Amino acid sequence: YPFILDSDLEEAFLTGLFEYAVLEVSGEGYPFSEAGRRRYLLFGERDVIEESLELWVRPAGEEDFLPISEPRFSDFAWSLYPKEGVLKISFPDDFFQEGAALKVSFRYRRVGDVFMLGLSVVPGSERVYLNGKLLSRGTDYTIDYETGVLVLFITLTEDDELKVDFERQRGGLGGYTEYERVFLGATLEYGDMEASLYRAVDLGQPDPATRVMPNTHTVGGIRMSGEAGDWDYDLSFGASENVFPLGDNERIAAQNRINDIAAFSSPGGEYVVFAHQNGLTVYHQGKFSSYGAGQGLGGRKVAALLALPDRLLCATDSGLTVVRLWDQNPFDRVASWVRIYQEDGFPGEEGLALAMGEVVVYLATDQAVAVFSPGDSEIPDSWTRLSLPEGERPRALAAAEGKLYLGGQEGLYLWTGEDWMKFPDVPGPVNDLLAREDALYVATGQGVRILRAGAGAGWLSAGEAVHALASFQGRLWWGTDSGLYSEGQKGPVLKGAFTALSGGAVLWAGTEADVAYELDLWRLGPEPERFPQSETHIDGQDLGHFQDAPASAHTARGLAGSLNFSRKLGDWDFSIGAGTRWPGYQAIGSTSTSDAHGVSFTARYQDESLSATIQGRWDVLNLFTSPKGKLSGVVKVSWDAGPKFSLSLTPVYSEQGRFDMGYKLSSAWKGDLWSANAAISGELAGPDWYTAGRLEGRLAWTPSSSWQFEARGVRPFRSRGHPGDEEFVLALKWTEGTDLLSWNASWTETLKHRLLNATWTRSSSGRVDLRWKTWEFDGGRLAPRATLSLEATPQETRWSVQGRGQLEVEKENFQLGATFGQGYRPATERRERTFSLSLRWESGAWGAFKPALTWKRSWQLLTHPRYGEKLTQDQEATLRLSWEPDLPWTNELTLTYKGREGSFSLTDRFAWPLELGTISVQASATSKQGKLEGKVSGSYGQPLAEGWDLGLELGYAFGGEKSSDFVQGLYGRISLIASF
Repeated sequence: YPFILDSDLEEAFLTGLFEYAVLEVSGEGYPFSEAGRRRYLLFGERDVIEESLELWVRPAGEEDFLPISEPRFSDFAWSLYPKEGVLKISFPDDFFQEGAALKVSFRYRRVGDVFMLGLSVVPGSERVYLNGKLLSRGTDYTIDYETGVLVLFITLTEDDELKVDFERQRGGLGGYTEYERVFLGATLEYGDMEASLYRAVDLGQPDPATRVMPNTHTVGGIRMSGEAGDWDYDLSFGASENVFPLGDNERIAAQNRINDIAAFSSPGGEYVVFAHQNGLTVYHQGKFSSYGAGQGLGGRKVAALLALPDRLLCATDSGLTVVRLWDQNPFDRVASWVRIYQEDGFPGEEGLALAMGEVVVYLATDQAVAVFSPGDSEIPDSWTRLSLPEGERPRALAAAEGKLYLGGQEGLYLWTGEDWMKFPDVPGPVNDLLAREDALYVATGQGVRILRAGAGAGWLSAGEAVHALASFQGRLWWGTDSGLYSEGQKGPVLKGAFTALSGGAVLWAGTEADVAYELDLWRLGPEPERFPQSETHIDGQDLGHFQDAPASAHTARGLAGSLNFSRKLGDWDFSIGAGTRWPGYQAIGSTSTSDAHGVSFTARYQDESLSATIQGRWDVLNLFTSPKGKLSGVVKVSWDAGPKFSLSLTPVYSEQGRFDMGYKLSSAWKGDLWSANAAISGELAGPDWYTAGRLEGRLAWTPSSSWQFEARGVRPFRSRGHPGDEEFVLALKWTEGTDLLSWNASWTETLKHRLLNATWTRSSSGRVDLRWKTWEFDGGRLAPRATLSLEATPQETRWSVQGRGQLEVEKENFQLGATFGQGYRPATERRERTFSLSLRWESGAWGAFKPALTWKRSWQLLTHPRYGEKLTQDQEATLRLSWEPDLPWTNELTLTYKGREGSFSLTDRFAWPLELGTISVQASATSKQGKLEGKVSGSYGQPLAEGWDLGLELGYAFGGEKSSDFVQGLYGRISLIASF
């Protein structure tokens, strides 16, 4: 992608593209100019199991997620594309409010032996099940807890089910804070009383770049239950203290400052670039634009700038960034940015100062001074390196009359050709240098020192630290913490903390943000012109340096309590309750900070055929700030006397005058060979009264054990706006068999249309699974299978044929498979053909030695009448040699080849179960595209007591490429794992 994201150049390109581009989805055209968001959810996994999908909705202003099947969500509509792993969702407009959210749960199919669980898995937290059987780490699988890569030693088939439960660490790459999280506590029960105390603590100390403070959250509570006359009661009381809670734990940011300014011309016109603690800000054609690491800058802080005829050099806290000024809008093009880091040959960790000599560039880093010609600025191997003055950290450079000057923390230095000579009468720190006429002006911590002919010539100003120097209108200008000063003028020209200047036809001046994080830019040409943050968009906070916030001002404390009474009276169950949560109370893991108070009652009736529930509740939220009341209720009635009927009403009334009531009326019938159900559900809302909902029906008929017919339909309705899509589905299943062959066939027809559009769309899908009776012969047997599938939608027609067979000859086992498929997309005229072959061989003829070979090769041919043909192919092969003698230990050697990646990997695993624990040793090496990586590790695991396990691991890792240095290291881990 050639453009910097969100840049002016990208916006101009997309604006032109949007005028005529149309996106086609599901046969419908969506002009780019009318694009909307939050319409599709990409799961990140393909082949989703449809019946496993569950959806929950959290409305704005509420804390709990509710199933999307609730009547109040009747105007939500969704459809799943299981193969692609995409969910299409239609929301009502009022869903897009702060706090509203959607939650999705699903399962998916995966065939293979490597699984990515995500970064920072808690060691020992995983539980791996294959077809319900718990597997053993080191024997059946291995896992890298840092990267979350799980490698299964067993090859899965499409009939296997793998389940992995695991926990992810909070902190680091696995969570949302910079700290490790520890949770501890205890509960004491005595009779009908229970007391609990729990604490969650973030471990670690913040460094200067850490944005948040470590959290400590403590919650304690007492609960009592018993009887009071005919009533049962339950009383609970809790208190919490949350030091630096989420949302109120940000550290105090340092103040941003302008470090340097460069003005220059390029093919795109005139530019002024401002370097600051958070990156670059570019002024061009009256507009300011910001650029950071996300746009191409190699680092966060930019300390110095140097404009060359065709390049801009930026010294950053991570190296050197070169911006090529070859084209118009150079800052908006990805190809313009070149980053040079220490591993590329940059002589240090950070760049600190830049200067231009007569024919060479000088670059000061934290470890050296680099010298190079402007044309070699992107070739660090060609740079000459000069040592730094001992113990010095550079702050400024200047080249004048063939001499190189360096200003540092301790003073000013001159390069003699062999070493640095320090000027004894120039105090540090030296913040800036400027050569003007026959003098060198030095900005120091005590004022502006003047040097002529290498000797001190007095002070231009004294008594205040000077940060920057510039020449403008034939005079010298300097910036201090109190203002901007000019030679020959009393008092400051402008007040403020000025940290960077750039002279020329106009004078540009940059400041340091004040305590309110306000940072201004100024232009004098000759009258002063101020550019506030509302125009420059420069954040006044230094987003890389922070200091601690006081705990006293960022601690939340609160109380909570509840009292409930319940009793049974005949067929009725009654309960009443009251609860309160005061401001500042938070349960561990909760992010809500509002207070809530309420009373409720519930009455339930149940006999053999009739059940009824009546509930009422009154809640007040934010009582102490902006009180909001809410009255809600539930009425449910169900009658089962052959046919089953049910009615539910869920009214909600808020003090803002809004009324919502969900409703659902349903019925169900069931006969010997048939079943049916129908329902109407929806929501009634006011005061601008409207209703929305859906009608649903289903009829199933099973005339025999082999045949099943099903028809179902959904018709939405809405008193205003677009009601949605109407859908009817007809499905047929036929399961039958003979002595030689059994089959399972299914066919589904789907008709759908938008209610405001008379055009119907039709989708069809069918599948036939064939299983032949196992053919047994002398010394073996053969079990063949075949699958035929067809799917036709307005967007694509696709069919496939798959054949596979399992051949057993004595102790040899062969599995062979072949699949051919074809798809056609009328809208794009693209035709796709796929073909794949697979082979698996296992042998048990060598006793304890068990070899297994898996091989798969696939081809894909894309054909288009305009673009021609494109053939892609891939293959994978795995050879696994297992040694399982009549001894406690086992060994397995695996060789894997992946054609698309061009990688070979060799792994050997050894496991020895002992009486107390298990010893595991693993050695692996992978060669991929000229890069070699490997690891040798040994581990020991032992249970200490019920629920407690001890794990020890020690390893050696190595890696490298032909063109880079070889890297190696040792690592170790000790884990104490508690399961409860």
